[in-house]
Amino acid sequence: MSRPSGSSRPSRSSGSSRAFGPSGSSRPSRSSSAPAHAAAPSPNASWGEALRVLREGGVILYPTDTIWGLGCDATDPAAVERIFRIKARPEAKSLVLLVSDLDMLARYVKAIPDIALDLVEVNDRPMTIIYPDAVVAPSTPAPSSSPSTPGLDAVVAPSAPGLSSPPSTPGLDAVVAPSAPGLSSPPSSPGPDAVVAPSTPAPGSSPSPYAPCLGAVAAPSSSSPSAPCLGAVPGSSPSPSAPGAAVAPVPADRALPRPDRRFLAANAVAADGSVGIRIPLMPELCDMIRRFGRPIVSTSANVSGEPSPRVFADIPDSIRGAADYIVDPSLESSSTGLASQILKLSLSGEVQILRM
Repeated sequence: MSRPSGSSRPSRSSGSSRAFGPSGSSRPSRSSSAPAHAAAPSPNASWGEALRVLREGGVILYPTDTIWGLGCDATDPAAVERIFRIKARPEAKSLVLLVSDLDMLARYVKAIPDIALDLVEVNDRPMTIIYPDAVVAPSTPAPSSSPSTPGLDAVVAPSAPGLSSPPSTPGLDAVVAPSAPGLSSPPSSPGPDAVVAPSTPAPGSSPSPYAPCLGAVAAPSSSSPSAPCLGAVPGSSPSPSAPGAAVAPVPADRALPRPDRRFLAANAVAADGSVGIRIPLMPELCDMIRRFGRPIVSTSANVSGEPSPRVFADIPDSIRGAADYIVDPSLESSSTGLASQILKLSLSGEVQILRM
């Protein structure tokens, strides 16, 4: 499927082509600490400052081709989470993203239904399309904590005095502890690449009866008698059911991965992997997104559940104060003040109208 170039798109009103704006223009510096809307900068200067804030991971308040929106880098999970906090919006509700053209769209969805190309080219009013499969960073599986069978990097405890060791074979890269004094070693053999602990502890090592894990640093005698395990979280306590195995505590705040420009942030798309994306009918905004090089979030500039702001005067002070930069309000003259159409497409070409 061929994609049209992102350099220009047909006008939705006249049918003639229109340029998105000059490319490679220098980014203006901030000349004053006064709010942007007070100084009334030129359109290029205001969008240029918004671009700088986006590149630094900030949140902008800006006019779109529909209504005023809050925006950030859609590949940055931390910035997206901040948008949810500003709006007091549940993360279960997905966000709308903006791209500059079809080329950018193709980098962030796995497939574009053929009908989407026709819809984008002929529509004459703002239209958001929900695509079935967003390009999202792969998730990292959580480590297993089952104590039933020693897995990779497990620590095998020595047998208790007077009891024979079972003839089990430890897993790969396991650490095999020495037998208790006076007892013969079990007939089992360590697996490949296993590390066999010496019978005599090294000077300054922990007096623990358990062998230190791979990569562990010997602790002084005053420390906990349990040796730290590979990958253990400092401050975590060993599991009572598996001596020497550290259990990572549940973090108070969810850890967010660093942004990767190749993927959309997982919290910017719906739970089923779909994503709503629009190419705005606003040349200056399209040009800024093109210069930014990746999608931006576009969610209404209001507290969740409150009316959407059609003009800048409708935006509550709490939203204005939370943004890192406010684009020149005079640029709202290019906005319609109305919400966009929303269409949901399937890969087979089925169209579902969610809002007209």
